[in-house]
Amino acid sequence: MKSQTVPNFKNYLFKRVSILLKGKDEITGMLIGYDFYSNVTLTEAQGKYKGNVVVRGEFIEKIILV
Repeated sequence: MKSQTVPNFKNYLFKRVSILLKGKDEITGMLIGYDFYSNVTLTEAQGKYKGNVVVRGEFIEKIILV
């Protein structure tokens, strides 16, 4: 079995990020949490989805600091 590593989003916590999703949607907000599966939680999200948002890791293509 292949071992997986936990994503290291520690440097992104409590900072504004822009997340590019598969399908070319984009969400911008403050990263307030993440887990082993690269699922992330944003607050103050803007874009197609607004407010508090949980994004499944399998749909994330790229995360950049804004």
